[in-house]
Amino acid sequence: SQYQNDRIPIPALPDPKPFSPYSFLGRLVLHLLRMSKTAIFIPALGSWYELPSGEQAVGDRTFAAINNAIGPQGLAAVDRILCFSAAKECATTIGEMRKSVDAFTEGFEAVEAALAPTSSLPNEALSRTYEAMLNRLPTLFEVMGRRFHTIGRTQLLRRYIGGELRAHCKQHAHTLYNALRVTNDSLVDDLLRHYANPADNPMPLRIVPEVVPFMDLAGVADPQTKVYVASKPVGPLAFLLGA
Repeated sequence: SQYQNDRIPIPALPDPKPFSPYSFLGRLVLHLLRMSKTAIFIPALGSWYELPSGEQAVGDRTFAAINNAIGPQGLAAVDRILCFSAAKECATTIGEMRKSVDAFTEGFEAVEAALAPTSSLPNEALSRTYEAMLNRLPTLFEVMGRRFHTIGRTQLLRRYIGGELRAHCKQHAHTLYNALRVTNDSLVDDLLRHYANPADNPMPLRIVPEVVPFMDLAGVADPQTKVYVASKPVGPLAFLLGA
């Protein structure tokens, strides 16, 4: 880590369980993920709630309390750890999906051919073929569901951490927040113009890595629009998700 120093090392906490995080922030992230794992997220309220008690497990007050305890720099570090966790989960999910989908490529191709033309309704024989294929994939769907749930939960946590950082920056450094927001909008416009006409509009490569840390710390960035991993297409993925 760039923050490690031989003179002032980051303390490593005792490891009570196998594969548990050894740092304070790592255990804080793990606790957040565990608190939100068994709870139900309600978008209208923006929080996770325990069932059947209805008590709030994770919400705006949770991130406000973390911000008061470790400051915006610490909360941004939690967000960064969640970012790395989401990237790792995405890479693992894509690898597992590629192995599983490749094993059933022939079955997918048969069903896709039987669905043609798409303007007509599938016949009874196709329904039986479809059910037989689905019976071969319950384990894959179960694993994918858990993976997608973890990635989505991590994204939601990052979204509300960004909201807390944004509110803190607006309150304590309003001018800085407006400057970063305008810079972000300008860079997005430059990127759009570049992709529309690359010959006349060069990509702003130098300034982007310089301002991104400030935007992450101020909550200007949107975690749901970030690219976590680049991968080649995974077979008939659209059909698999639709199934």
